[in-house]
Amino acid sequence: MRKNERKVWTVNSMQEIQEWFTSYTRSFQNGDNPLEPLLELKLRHSFRVAGEACSLAREMGMDAESVDVAETLGLLHDVGRFPQYREFRTFYDAASVDHGELGWETVKRSGILEPLEEAAKLAILDGIRFHNKKEVPSGVRTSSLAMVKLVRDADKLDVFELVQDYLDRGAIRELLPRIPVTWEVSGELLDTLGETGRASYSQVRSVPDFLLVQLSWVFDLNFQPSFRRILERRVIERIENRLPRIPQVKRLAGKARDFARAYAEAGEGTLDGE
Repeated sequence: MRKNERKVWTVNSMQEIQEWFTSYTRSFQNGDNPLEPLLELKLRHSFRVAGEACSLAREMGMDAESVDVAETLGLLHDVGRFPQYREFRTFYDAASVDHGELGWETVKRSGILEPLEEAAKLAILDGIRFHNKKEVPSGVRTSSLAMVKLVRDADKLDVFELVQDYLDRGAIRELLPRIPVTWEVSGELLDTLGETGRASYSQVRSVPDFLLVQLSWVFDLNFQPSFRRILERRVIERIENRLPRIPQVKRLAGKARDFARAYAEAGEGTLDGE
């Protein structure tokens, strides 16, 4: 291939990127030992988000190349978690580094996306960079916006399930080691959620606080298939059942449920749907 020549997306494109991802993540093993448990967790999460993103893209009627881009973005979205954990021994961005920015830098520096068409390459890079931001930045290029939103949805959908699984197994401390395992709810957090529907991790003081922040993620989803999955998987009810039965929680869960139902039935979910 001549210098600066771009190739269309092919099966080989995905295979090359998957091989790079496997090689890169294996570099965090200590010799022949397996990945540390939390890095293994992120590795499995990456594969699940890839599958979720692929499924969403297909249900939204994207073309075959866009489906492949979505799947690849899902696979690569958390690349920054690996060097983050190696250097800082935490996944808490506020105490270490923005893992979206670090992943963007890592993949960009690797050159693995360089052979791709510019639009596909930039959509993947933008998706990695912005998947973890509190809100989608207003300056995201239009050609990348759908993929940025899609990977944010796919990521949240998997983390909903991941947290519930760790709670079911009594292992939430392993997943959220920085959060005290208490069941008190922050009044400040409830007030913020009641006023704005959104909250910050900086306000989380307990496991229920974290679950309340997760509940608020429903308002940040973007596409009809995502809302359908929220309802089909009973995400809101499963979170609500683990929270104190107080009026503020009941109101927030009700708003989230009504919001999900409205958008699941509204015909949203096209590339330009808002």
